[in-house]
Amino acid sequence: MTRYRLALTAGFAIAWIGAAAAAPFAYITNQASHDVSVIDLAQQRVVATIPVGRSPAGVVVSEQAGKAFVSNPDSKTVSVIDLASRRVIDTIDGGSGPVGIDAAPDGKRLYVADWYANALLVIDAATHRRIASVPVGIAPAGVAVAPDNALIYVANRDDDAIGIVDAGSLRQVATVAAGSHPFAVGLTPDGSKLFALNVLSNDVSVIDTRTRQRLATIGVGNSPYGVAFSADGRRAWVTNQHAETVSVIDVATLRVVHTVAGGAYPEGIAVAGQRVVVVSWMDDCVHLLDADSGKRLATIDTGRNPRGFGHFISAQ
Repeated sequence: MTRYRLALTAGFAIAWIGAAAAAPFAYITNQASHDVSVIDLAQQRVVATIPVGRSPAGVVVSEQAGKAFVSNPDSKTVSVIDLASRRVIDTIDGGSGPVGIDAAPDGKRLYVADWYANALLVIDAATHRRIASVPVGIAPAGVAVAPDNALIYVANRDDDAIGIVDAGSLRQVATVAAGSHPFAVGLTPDGSKLFALNVLSNDVSVIDTRTRQRLATIGVGNSPYGVAFSADGRRAWVTNQHAETVSVIDVATLRVVHTVAGGAYPEGIAVAGQRVVVVSWMDDCVHLLDADSGKRLATIDTGRNPRGFGHFISAQ
């Protein structure tokens, strides 16, 4: 595989030069090489490779905390990466099997799904000390924190349900039925809708976060894995791992409006301006897609078996 395979027109290259000042970076977890690839999306190249724990999967970049947090299921740890130095500055006890991970928008807390303990770990993002372990459902995977920091949503995979944890009382206060085996969860930017990706029923459950009622079930491709939203909340992109596609969803109508190629076993996904970053687990790379057309713009190699499960984009 060529190290950097670019498919850019001259006009697009000029646009990238103009956007270089924004310099978003992607922190991609590589399961088989036990490290994180840091990609400069403006220059379309890996600028750092950071060793972490074994089989890293989940990741969240917190600009407010100045850190990226990475879950390492096989090491049962969470690696803490300083965004300024791009080095691991601490390692946190991740319980029995940390998977999904998210940070509070204010950067004060970290929430980690402990798959084997059926718990949500609550960690102080500044001191890296555990605050609590909250019992949730069976095999918790994805985690999403509400924009106002008040609630945490957890995909309780083997319960076929979404758990809702109150950030104040630190207890699960409600559950909402999803499809078969929800793995990832994602909130629209305004926090009004929760998307739960059901890997066995091949669909997305859309939940109204105010009423806690299911609004729709959207059929997508086989084994939906990751979800990302445009900044204005009008579009959602869902990776379909076994279909090797990305479903583009209109958030207003809750319908799939487009399906594009996603590479071999697409997993993590994020939106950076007019680019959609798709992590390809079997291709050992990320693909950059045009957000409007879905056309592949570039491919950048990473470490082995990249996952990027979570919010992996940093502006720093």
